[in-house]
Amino acid sequence: MIEHSARNDPSKSRMAFTLIEIMVAIGILAMVMVAIYSSWSVILQSAQRGNEAAAEAHRRRMTFNVMETALFGAQMYAANGSYYGFVAPPGNDFAELSLVSQLPEDFPGSGFYGNERIRRVTFRVKEHEQLGHYLVMTQTPYLAVTNNGSQGIPIKLARNLHHFTLEFWNDRAGEWRAEWTTTNRLPEKVRIELGINPPSEAQSGEPRVYSRLVSVPSRRIPTEWQVPNAPFLNPQQTNAPSQERSRTNGQQ
Repeated sequence: MIEHSARNDPSKSRMAFTLIEIMVAIGILAMVMVAIYSSWSVILQSAQRGNEAAAEAHRRRMTFNVMETALFGAQMYAANGSYYGFVAPPGNDFAELSLVSQLPEDFPGSGFYGNERIRRVTFRVKEHEQLGHYLVMTQTPYLAVTNNGSQGIPIKLARNLHHFTLEFWNDRAGEWRAEWTTTNRLPEKVRIELGINPPSEAQSGEPRVYSRLVSVPSRRIPTEWQVPNAPFLNPQQTNAPSQERSRTNGQQ
């Protein structure tokens, strides 16, 4: 009877991997994992940048829409001028605006004020360590006392601002002005400009600049329009009783 050695049997000569084969397999697996991680990291960074760009565009669009709505509903009555001042003090890179406006029901923050649709809206820039310079809007009922430290509920608008400027069209002088000193008048047009700083990883350091031109349809309501039966509204009607009394006295 012939016995065959396992050394001479080819079916039993390769029962395991060599050390070199294991090292090669581990190296290939590592390269595949690095490629997958790099691709996934690029996808995550692209998604994050896309979300940030979309959020910035939304905040910018909301800023312009909110300011346009507030300017479109601007209110001013000459007989109560102390409550309706249109205030735009001079500023260098960051302007400020405060006005009284009749706001729609879907205006941001309206739920906090109930039926108080006529409110004073203020736009000013503040600074934050993470947000940089950002534009904040506050609202208060126009008859509310504001000297007690209450500034209304702040709503953050555009962030990471490089500059925020306003220009007002002076129809009397026929020119644009960076400040509006006539607080008892409303400008016909307002030009809004936002400069937003680029992300820190961007190559270019130039800010992205966006602007919008807003027409203000409202005008100041004269005092005579607020006073009922004023003599200068209808002189013939208001003089009629006195003429009738003079005729009666003459007949007597």
